[in-house]
Formats: sequence, C-alpha cells, structure tokens
Amino acid sequence: MSAVGSWRRKSRGLPMRGRRLTGNTSFRSPVNKYEHWTMTGLTKNQLGEVSKMVKMITQTSLATVVTTSLIFLAACSSGSQSTDGKATKDAKPVTLRIMWGGSQERHDNTLKVLELYSSTHPNVKFQPEYAAVQGYFDKLVTLSAANNLPDIVHMDLAIMDQYVKRGQLMEITGYNLSQYLDSKTEEAIKFNGKLFGIPTSLNGGGLIYNKADVATFGIKAPHANWTWDEFWQFAEEARQKLPKDRYGVQDSSRGWFAFQGYQMSKGKGPVFPGDGTVHIDKGLWKEWQERYEKYRKNGIVPPADKTVAFKDGDPQLDPIASGAVLVSGATVASAGLVENLMPGKIGVVNGPINSEGSDWIQPTLFWSVAQNSKNKEEALKFAKWFLEDPEATKIMKTSRGIPLNQEGWKSIEPTLEAGQRLGKELLDIGKSKGQKFYPLPAGGADFDKTYQSEMESAMFGKQSLDQAFEKIMKAAEDAKTKMASIK
Repeated sequence: MSAVGSWRRKSRGLPMRGRRLTGNTSFRSPVNKYEHWTMTGLTKNQLGEVSKMVKMITQTSLATVVTTSLIFLAACSSGSQSTDGKATKDAKPVTLRIMWGGSQERHDNTLKVLELYSSTHPNVKFQPEYAAVQGYFDKLVTLSAANNLPDIVHMDLAIMDQYVKRGQLMEITGYNLSQYLDSKTEEAIKFNGKLFGIPTSLNGGGLIYNKADVATFGIKAPHANWTWDEFWQFAEEARQKLPKDRYGVQDSSRGWFAFQGYQMSKGKGPVFPGDGTVHIDKGLWKEWQERYEKYRKNGIVPPADKTVAFKDGDPQLDPIASGAVLVSGATVASAGLVENLMPGKIGVVNGPINSEGSDWIQPTLFWSVAQNSKNKEEALKFAKWFLEDPEATKIMKTSRGIPLNQEGWKSIEPTLEAGQRLGKELLDIGKSKGQKFYPLPAGGADFDKTYQSEMESAMFGKQSLDQAFEKIMKAAEDAKTKMASIK
C-alpha cells in the first residue's frame, strides 16, 4: 500500500505540535494488512539503519498484530504513588516525544490529558504523534529499526516482547501495582519477572450473543461459566429452531487463537507459551476440527464461503449484526461496537470452560519509556501519573479500555453508554476463569498465515484434516527457528 503524507493539527492550547498520519488500509480476515506511510526527521545514519533492519522487523511484527486484532484497549488511573506533584518554577524545562495509535476518540482524549498534565507541570511540553492502529504499528517498526523510539511509547503486549528483547524499553523497578492488579495478573504482564511498561487498562476476551433473538426463538440462553458440552448443545438446538440461513455459532476452524482457547480450557496450555516453542495437542486438535467439519456438513455452522466473508464491525458483514449467527467471539472493545449496531439486543458471556477457562483477562496496553530516552525520569513520571490520576481517567473514559483506576471508573460509569458498560460486564463475568494472554510472538507470522490458509483449504474440501495438520506442524517447526533467531 502506498504511503500518504502527514498533517499537522493545532493542539488546543497545548505547547506542542501533533502529527497524525492517515492512509487507506485494506483488510484480510483475520489478519489486517498494514497501511504504509513515510516519516521525516531521521538523520542519514538513522535512515541507513532503517534500510538494513526494517524488512526483518516488519516480518516479525506484522503477524503479532492479528491477535491484536482482536485487541486494541487499555485504561487509566487511581491512587497516587508518584510523588511528582506540581512542578516548581525551577524545574528543568523538558519536551517529551510521545506516540500512540488508536481511534479518533482516543487521539482527542489523549491530547486533552496531555494539556491537563502540562497545566500542572508547566516545565513539561509534549511533542505528540499518533495514527490509526495499523499505521501506528508500521511506524513503530520504522522507528525501532532506526533506534529512534519516542520518550513515551504506547506498547501493546502482543508485540512488546520484541522491543524488550532488543533492549529498547526501560525496565521499571520499585513500582507497586497491587492496588490495581492482583499478584497473578501483575506477573502476567512482566517479562522474566521484570516490568517494562505502566498498564493503562484491563482487557479481555469472551463471547457476545443476540439475546433478543435467543429469546424470540426459545433457545436456552448462554450463562456464566457454561461448559463446552453446553456450547455444543446450544449450537445444535439453534439449528433446530432457526431459519435455514441462520446459525447458532460461527465456524472457528481456521484460527489458531480460537483453538488455543479450547486447548487451554482442557488444561493443555497455550499454542505459544512464550518460551520459543509451539504446542498443538494433536488429539485435541483433531477433536476440535472434526466437530466443526461435522457441523459444516450438517448446516450447524455457516458454510465456508460465508465464514471467510465475515468482517467484524461491518453492519452488513459482521456475523451477529448481519443476523447470520447468534454467538460470536468478542473483546472488551468489540462488544460495545456491536451493541452500537444493535442497541439493547446484545448480551455477554465468558467463553466455555472445562477444567480451566478458555478466555483471557489482563492489561494489554501500556505506556513504556524508551531506553534511549534522555528524559527517562520525566517520561516515567508521566506514565505513572496517567494511571494514578482520577482526572486523567475522567477525560479518557473508555477510549483506552476499562480503567484500572477505580476512583476514576466510578466517576465515569454513570455517564457511559450501554456499549461502553458492556465491556466492563464482559470482564466481570470472565474474571473467575480468565487466563493469561498468549499472543502470536515475533517470528510467528508465517505460521499464522499457513494455519489460516491450510484450514480454509480443508473447510472448502480441497484437502483432508490430516493433510492440513501436517502442513501446519511444518510451519510450527519453521516458526520455532524464526523465534530463536529474533534478537
């Protein structure tokens, strides 16, 4: 995709100039392609490094954004551990580069938060840059290759390990997160026991369902902590009661992340444990795939051509909003998006459980400080303040996800729309069984593509499940080699 230029915007009284990059992005389910764009301000030496490194980094970064696909949320603040207070007249003036990605609402709210911070810390000015999600990750790759990350960088847990391994993020020591996270969740966001970013929100996965139609057609509704047996029963009952062109559940054959939830719920661990290995239990995989193969033949899930055409969030192609299915996977953010398309008709529930849960709940978005920053102290001070200050939470609302700051959350909850509250409901339902988030790691891009393409081939009857499995495991071996080579 071709690059498009950037535009500068006035910052509403901020002592800074913001630079936003926009572009056209084409999509391929489930992995989004990226919008490409040019950036300026690098030295010749830095640009030389980019030409050497960016190709390698891009190959490892693009795939990790898929599961993100799914993923794009975080939050703000409560309590007050930092001791920065208001800056004194003698405080050293500093300009902090800060960069983030996301929606227009997130951009607007973040700029207001920066303005608030500068009003109480007059020695601090910001140089903000921001882009849509896909363009943001593309830009991050380029800046990383040039070793030119901003002082404060918006980090997603799905890609964070790459930057930690390259030593590009500062370790944060001595910061107590106990008032925001339980010990298990806090450990889940660390790398080898070390913290490299201040979390800004809580995120999670689960299911949404068309509660209005479930009631209309007299189907037994999903409930908290329902089992896989109950999930399959729901799918089969829906087939008996729904019109021919409507279905109870989606066909989840082609996504490794969906299977990972099933495997984890059976106590067999994640596909990508984070230690450089790939683990797919063949018996469980065959059980999972044969179930969906039978469901395709019996019309219990949509046919393959319909499944591959679904596009989450599109009024005509979203699996639930289009009326095609009753139950679909969701995250804290996407639950609200579908609710906005179908006001009052959406319910939420956690994914089916077995010995363990099948969904994840934890922070996935952070403010990290670049290791090469010359203003580490001031950058970290801002990141802590962003989490701790209730006023920042009031401004951000849920544009970065469900706030960790409970004081701030209580102040905004009464003002939220139904879709925004739905994400919090999804988290609350899934908390007791929520697991750690295991994203696609750096080096897993080709595995992700192979898994999807080979399973789509099987879905269309072009090859057997055994043939698909053999090719997927070959891709898994290649992924292990690539993961080991990532520096």
